[in-house]
Amino acid sequence: SRSWQNHPWKGQVAMKAKSSGFRCFFIRVWIPATLIQGIIPSLGAPTAAVSPRPLWNRNTQTAIGLIDSENSVVRGDGALLEPAGDIGFHVLDHSDTVLEQSVLGQHLYRDRFPIVVTSLEGGGIRYTCTAYTAPLPKGPCDIVEILAYPGRRPTESAKIAATFYGNVLFPLGATKLRVGDRIVAWDQGGKVESLPRKWGFEPHSEVRGLLGWAHPTTPVDPAFANVRAGFNDHPIRYHFTAVPGKTYAVALGLCEGYWRTVGQRVLTLSVEGAPSQTVDTVQDIGPNKARVFLFTGRDVDKDGLLDVTCRAAPNARDRNCILNTVWILRRTFRTGDAEALRRHAGDLPLLRGVDCGGPSDQSYTPLQ
Repeated sequence: SRSWQNHPWKGQVAMKAKSSGFRCFFIRVWIPATLIQGIIPSLGAPTAAVSPRPLWNRNTQTAIGLIDSENSVVRGDGALLEPAGDIGFHVLDHSDTVLEQSVLGQHLYRDRFPIVVTSLEGGGIRYTCTAYTAPLPKGPCDIVEILAYPGRRPTESAKIAATFYGNVLFPLGATKLRVGDRIVAWDQGGKVESLPRKWGFEPHSEVRGLLGWAHPTTPVDPAFANVRAGFNDHPIRYHFTAVPGKTYAVALGLCEGYWRTVGQRVLTLSVEGAPSQTVDTVQDIGPNKARVFLFTGRDVDKDGLLDVTCRAAPNARDRNCILNTVWILRRTFRTGDAEALRRHAGDLPLLRGVDCGGPSDQSYTPLQ
């Protein structure tokens, strides 16, 4: 038997199954651009033309997504990590108590796009979470498919719940929450509890993460391979919690993975409380070469945030901007820090280390 709860999405959705007469059941959760859309029945899961690659670590984070879309991440336990929050899966008993569950395995398939399949068991139910990003006509859509069937020790009844752990906060009196130009949640009258994240990028449909976009020609920190890009003159903005009056040593890293000619990608890098720097990524750095730019910033407007911005300079012919890394040190800069960060940032005492566009990148919420 099947039942849907809290549809449209109210923060949690679950399907129930009784062991009597049930062999398997299936649901699909659609998440277009971090919008929780609902649950739609389906006939089967996607197939891949190649052998899967096993992912053995429970704490593994595997990026899914298309080349031109924002990357979401699947954790080792099957949870989907979205810019607006996390979607986790667990088994409940008849009284909605969370039951212990185990991860049986996780595999990565690569067909037209990455597909991560996680197998779990708990409460007498075995189920798989299949997560991928589909290229739908209206834009990329993150999809999680749940296929469940009786486990080794079926119980009288159990329930699989998919819970959205949202890092969102509704402004007073608001019924919809927008991230950039996207509506990501509705307030259905329930209790919404959340705290803003301590750091993250400001989401927008024109700001996307790209994995493996650059190919550094010398050994450098792995974060230089990934990039967050702002398209069509839209800036990239990051926010970090900050103590008013305190100064912060901020390092921004760049690696140009596309242009080979001067004057195309010219960027203005800004850190709140510090003079801006203008960089021609080919003239000042070189194609597929990495460089770090240092700033000493502070929370000037005393809003508790340190703002970092990258935008196309007025004289740039390419109106798209890029940012590879943001590092904030726990101390002031010393001689040689820029080179040390370029080679391996983990050797320095970091307060924040952001692999822009990488699997660990995240959005900052709440947003207007």
